[in-house]
Amino acid sequence: MKRTKTQTLLTLLLAAVASFAYANHRERTAGVDFYANWAAAAAQRSAGQSLGSPYINLDGYADIHRTMVMQHPDDEPLFLATAFWYNSAAGRSWLPLQTPLIFTSFTLFPSDFSFAFALYRWSAWLLFIFALALWGSLSPSLAGWMPASAFILLLSFFPVQRDLGVGNVGVFLLAGLVSALVLVHRIKRLSAGHAVVFQAVLATWLTFLTLFKPLVLLPCLLVGLYVLVTGTSRERVAFLLASTASLALCLLVSSWFFGSWTVWLDWFDYLAVRKHMVFPSSSFNCSLVIILVERFGTNPLVFSAAIGGVLIGSLLVVFRSRVLTARSLFGDPVQLASLSILATLAVSPLVWHHYYVLAVLPALWLFSRRDGSLLITGLVLVAWLANTPLIVNWLLAQSHSDGALMLQSVSWVPLWIGSLLVLGLDSGAAAGAPHRYGSARKDILSRLA
Repeated sequence: MKRTKTQTLLTLLLAAVASFAYANHRERTAGVDFYANWAAAAAQRSAGQSLGSPYINLDGYADIHRTMVMQHPDDEPLFLATAFWYNSAAGRSWLPLQTPLIFTSFTLFPSDFSFAFALYRWSAWLLFIFALALWGSLSPSLAGWMPASAFILLLSFFPVQRDLGVGNVGVFLLAGLVSALVLVHRIKRLSAGHAVVFQAVLATWLTFLTLFKPLVLLPCLLVGLYVLVTGTSRERVAFLLASTASLALCLLVSSWFFGSWTVWLDWFDYLAVRKHMVFPSSSFNCSLVIILVERFGTNPLVFSAAIGGVLIGSLLVVFRSRVLTARSLFGDPVQLASLSILATLAVSPLVWHHYYVLAVLPALWLFSRRDGSLLITGLVLVAWLANTPLIVNWLLAQSHSDGALMLQSVSWVPLWIGSLLVLGLDSGAAAGAPHRYGSARKDILSRLA
């Protein structure tokens, strides 16, 4: 009872401080990513007709954007966001870097930019708190501390602050992955008939998340593979059929919205073929791959493959003495999602600061599996410290932007090391069961020797 009161009082105190800080926070680049996601739907509403593929008809969208700014001369956030893109995108009012599904989904927000952004900011703020509270159902031992932890991260984790400041979708993706994992956990307790229905819901949700933002392609894919490996035949069929139907529906709806049946091909051409997603580290792209490319001057794919090889090799070292089966490898969906998030941050040639919002999930997984280990707790804290506003802003203030970028580019490493230590524990028990860390550490160190 006393512990519950302490948790409640701490949560209320942190909630008050975090709410005040968030309400009074002003950022120079506030809402620029939200504007980029909102602009396509807003332009079509303003024009009263479909403007076609935004990846092809850039000038047509730009004309509408200029008209929108002139129609709202007192909307300072809209003016600042548009000015940012004009300065950053070679005189264009925006760059269509997101998927057609993101642009289509943002039709849910109103045409008034300031109101839409304010609505999004507070919705995302609450969604982050909800995501961590929802995590409590996966880790009952931490459930009481999750709301307080959410407010601590809102106050002290730079990627979360950055995501909310620019108005990107990292918090939504984190909440989406946590809700998918909770759904997987719940399905295990359902009867066969209900499980099939919820497998279909899960498949639909994972497909939507992947098409919404391919950044989560790997965790969604591995969670889906977990379902296929561990489910019954009926559940597998339901999952595959729902995935196919969701894929078709998302493609059709977004194509209809833009009045272009080639809009997804245009998006792929715009990003992959014309390489509009290649940003230097001077643009605050904190990708380790890009930093290495700029240092040694080779193709990003080479370093992505090399880092990926190192990650796979480290997993093989941990698993070397085990007889791996599909069920043992895919025994824990949270483990799969956590490892795939860290791998994505490691090998991707594009990693903005706010992408590290997703690293909250593997950090929570490590905390829930730490079994009192100070080393694993310490590794999580090192990753957190590397992403605190105090450290990042101090490095930037000291004109050490390269140091800040390098620090963030490797801040996934402590979490990966912690993951290897956890994987070195006895994997025979069910996910979340107690393990002994000490013997596992000796076992891993002996294999590395």
